[in-house]
Amino acid sequence: MVRQADTIVQRGTGAPEAINIALALFYVAVNLVQFLVLPLALLPRDSRWAWLLLPIVLLTNPFWSLIHEAIHDLFHSNKSVNGLVGRLLAILFGSPFRILRLSHLLHHKLNRMAVEGTEYYDRD
Repeated sequence: MVRQADTIVQRGTGAPEAINIALALFYVAVNLVQFLVLPLALLPRDSRWAWLLLPIVLLTNPFWSLIHEAIHDLFHSNKSVNGLVGRLLAILFGSPFRILRLSHLLHHKLNRMAVEGTEYYDRD
């Protein structure tokens, strides 16, 4: 039998808030380039600008990690800032923050159950 450890999550135990805010501003800028500057200004001039999407695609996983911090209330110690920035980043990610948060936290609740066990084989 596996016992679950009792843990207490405290706000502000993630990366320093200044780093999180700087990263959030960076990702807002990257997404503005991706969704506005690239299609409206750069691609009409030369299709080779499409190669700019390659490094943007490689930044998707760290972008999700920043949203993940907001989902767990670790992005910022101020809950209002945490929620506001989390929602903004989720919009740029293409999903409502509430749905991302609910499904991710439900994943943590159910990750040892068969319904969530998509990565292992179950004969039943």
